[in-house]
Amino acid sequence: MAVSTEDGQEESIAVSSTQSCLYFPAETGTPSRFSQDSDVFDPLAGECREDTQIRHQAYTNTWAHIKQCIDELLQEQYDTLLGQVIRFVCAAEEQWNSIAITSGHCSAAIVPPQLTFIPTATINAGVSLPDHEVLHHHLRARLGADVTPHIVSLRSHDCASGMNAIVKEVHLQLMDGWTPNEIDAYQQSSSSQQKRLHRLTMSILIGWHIERTTATTAHDERKDDSASSKRPRLEKHDHKPVVLVVEDFDAFPANVMEDLIVSLRPHLCNLPLVLILGLATSAATSLHRTLAMSSLSALNIEHFKVQPSATMLDAVISKVLINSPLRFRLKDKALHYLIDHFLYLNFSITEVKKGLQFAVMEHFMWQPLSFLCDVNCSLSQMVSTMSHVQFEMVRSVPSFQRYVESLHDPVKQLDLLKDDFKLKSVVVSSLTDIIHYHQHLTVMLRCLHILTHKLPGAPLGCQIYEFYYQSLLGNITESDHFDSAWKFVKLLARQQLEEGVNECIKLLKQTSNPRLTEIAKTLEDFIQELASISFITDNDKQIVHRSNKGPKKKTHPTVFEDIRRRLVDYLLDVFQKHLRHIGTFPLHEIFYFNQSSWLRRHLNPVISSTIHRTLSNPSIYLPSAGDVNSEESSIDRNMPDVSIVYLLHLECTGKLINTHDWMKAFISVMSSDSSEMDDESLHERFYSAVAQLQFMGFVRPARRKKDHMQRLTWYN
Repeated sequence: MAVSTEDGQEESIAVSSTQSCLYFPAETGTPSRFSQDSDVFDPLAGECREDTQIRHQAYTNTWAHIKQCIDELLQEQYDTLLGQVIRFVCAAEEQWNSIAITSGHCSAAIVPPQLTFIPTATINAGVSLPDHEVLHHHLRARLGADVTPHIVSLRSHDCASGMNAIVKEVHLQLMDGWTPNEIDAYQQSSSSQQKRLHRLTMSILIGWHIERTTATTAHDERKDDSASSKRPRLEKHDHKPVVLVVEDFDAFPANVMEDLIVSLRPHLCNLPLVLILGLATSAATSLHRTLAMSSLSALNIEHFKVQPSATMLDAVISKVLINSPLRFRLKDKALHYLIDHFLYLNFSITEVKKGLQFAVMEHFMWQPLSFLCDVNCSLSQMVSTMSHVQFEMVRSVPSFQRYVESLHDPVKQLDLLKDDFKLKSVVVSSLTDIIHYHQHLTVMLRCLHILTHKLPGAPLGCQIYEFYYQSLLGNITESDHFDSAWKFVKLLARQQLEEGVNECIKLLKQTSNPRLTEIAKTLEDFIQELASISFITDNDKQIVHRSNKGPKKKTHPTVFEDIRRRLVDYLLDVFQKHLRHIGTFPLHEIFYFNQSSWLRRHLNPVISSTIHRTLSNPSIYLPSAGDVNSEESSIDRNMPDVSIVYLLHLECTGKLINTHDWMKAFISVMSSDSSEMDDESLHERFYSAVAQLQFMGFVRPARRKKDHMQRLTWYN
């Protein structure tokens, strides 16, 4: 609301509304913070505009690569499933067309046995609702491109009123393919008023399908210049099926789904129908406990299942963080939060994608040296163009300071702290070492995973991301889990040991790194030694024979045991050399993001704390709501009414608040600078603000005292 001041100028005052919305008109001539001509990232201390643009471009390139990798993984996951579903729908279409060619449209009295059951495909997609939307989007796109344009998506919130809502949704989505002229012409050709869109029946759907799939109709004989007249019509008896996709079957009431099945079954002889049911749980839980036996007997069900979410998470982390050519990485705390958020909250790859995007954005927004993460630019070239201010930022990195302190030569320490030219070579070599470490880490972790993921109890885990997370926590070869796993490795049988080592050799040979190739050659020598001995030598037979006759004596190791011991010791030495902790590398903070608190605050915020902070200090979001630098909980008349009423209610220590005293305090705050304000308007604004607090759950009317409000929340 705008009021006139003594100078005749209008002043903007926040006025509350019952919808809990506050409107502040933008000041004319004030540029937007995120205008099209400005950078998305704000310049940091000592950073020029060009550096900010370079940093933002690095963020754009990095996130584009991560997004492409995740989308490709999701597409690969869905291609197999959708291919199976499409083959099922095509088989149902061929069966219906074959019957239509031989017998034509049948009557309800004479129904072929093949048309007594509704072809039904169930897709067990898990409990992840965001991933369901992505899956059904790909499903509709593939069905529309490869099978049929007649696709209807049914959701529980659109069909809550029952069968009438489902029929209306079916007609609206299908007839959307017609132009308005075609729909009007079809409706006007009927003498019955029941064929209007507001009174739709299954008979209209059948007539519409015949119109769309028959070439010799008056519809096609019309010559129109519109795009609809150029649409290719289907030949006779080439009946494209109508696919009903029930996205959230578990949320539908049982009686609604039973009515749908009962209504569709009698029309199978005249209308090719296919049901696709999206299940969050198993078919035994969803179908057999929801539908009656009479409804289940009308369905010809085939089950399809999406790849487990945990397996998909392992593939995403492997491709995006472990095997990726990118320089950006997540450290232990950030990765641990994303994994826990996935496993304990939603099982959603879509949410993991959002978390990765936010981590990338936060890293590039607040790390001034993050432009070095851009894989599209040469590392040495970017370092050579760095300014003195940026080199000072390098000297302030904690890992680099520890590296300088570890040097025993004072001259080298002084050179790194004073000479930018000598610092350039150290920055390039340090970051290059990290890049080479990533290449070795990828292969070594997979070799360790091959040897230990099938051990009893899986001490190091079963998925590759568990190995990667433990390598981020510290030196994985010094952990208790590694010691437990390595005790089992020392006791591996010959066949298991040979199979694991052969897989490691294949993996090592795929790389072009000379160090890893040399390791593969050494392992091949061990395999040749194992192949040169028999399973049980003569010496082994003598030892077994003597041990069966008398008491146990100290025996010498067999040839196999000796080779196994040397092989295991060599593998341990290789793992200790290449699986170092990333914290030992200087300047690793440039590539690694580790702020889990930021991820937790933005991805899984505490709503009550956010509302409390917003109402206590609305100037964080509203520039017109008082001074931004003012202390929290200080009351200003320029604040929104709901903020003033909220701060006043915090001053009450008891459970009950006297409404009259509360209103007097509000009036005293609002009239402190202007004694001419109308009390009646203040009363209305006060009660409107109290209604907003009641809507948000902070207060409620007291049961015994009608002139009091009861507090429901307390903050220290």
